[in-house]
Amino acid sequence: MINKIRFKNYKSFKDYQELELKPMTIIIGKNSSGKSAVTKLPVLIDNSFNNVIGEPFTMDYDGVQFGDDYRDLFYGRIPNAVLEFEMTSAQNNVLNIKIVSDFEKNTIPNIYSWRLNNTGDFNYSASTNNYKDAVDGKEYLLTFEGFNLDEIRNADGSETDRHLWLNDIRMRTDYIGPFRVYANSMRTFQLRTFRAIDKVGVDGTDAYYILGIDSLKSEGKLVKADSSTTPFQRKSGVFVLISGIFTPPISVIMCSKSTSAKRGELKKPRLLCKVSTKQIKEQPVSLAI
Repeated sequence: MINKIRFKNYKSFKDYQELELKPMTIIIGKNSSGKSAVTKLPVLIDNSFNNVIGEPFTMDYDGVQFGDDYRDLFYGRIPNAVLEFEMTSAQNNVLNIKIVSDFEKNTIPNIYSWRLNNTGDFNYSASTNNYKDAVDGKEYLLTFEGFNLDEIRNADGSETDRHLWLNDIRMRTDYIGPFRVYANSMRTFQLRTFRAIDKVGVDGTDAYYILGIDSLKSEGKLVKADSSTTPFQRKSGVFVLISGIFTPPISVIMCSKSTSAKRGELKKPRLLCKVSTKQIKEQPVSLAI
């Protein structure tokens, strides 16, 4: 996995910046200093590595918006600016990518330089519309999917046995956006599937689905401990109760801060009804907080 990202001409950052990813990375800065741009960068890279897209990146992924159009990603929205990313993995594999776009002609950004360690260093040649490899001096026809080098062919289009593997240069993210509004006293979410959900979502609401499925399928292993010792409950002030199997759909009630409690206080939730997992069939589930 990627543990370090260097970038240049990205958003408000003209010069090289370095983001080192640790188990916990804290970013501090003034308003409008670029904190959101930096925290969204791993999501942008995640999208470029893990989705089949014909351009280097898209402007939204998993509910995360990177801007209104491609110009918003380039420093100063300057035409023909060079956007550069250098990603280093835990095994010290390094991928360097440079991206350009001619905004005056409204062209989609394209990769014009792609370098992996010392095994391949491809640079775009406008005269031949191919990529010349600085390693062996030959020209190739390259096809990219996001940041991935999908196919290498000889300049005449014939097949070649040349292959380059990214190995551990990968990124997986789960982005939660800023919470700038108070939740309503009651919100309802319809769980339409029992499929595995591995991300909480940009606004965190999929956490309710994860907890709901856990309560139904795994006897509530994630939330079974009492409220005094469960990290989720203690930190968020949210209690999980199961209620109502008399008429479908099943309801999983998330009792949060009481509207009648003093600010910052929590009232202990009341258990409305206990549900045995043996009684629960695979049917739509309603989650409410």
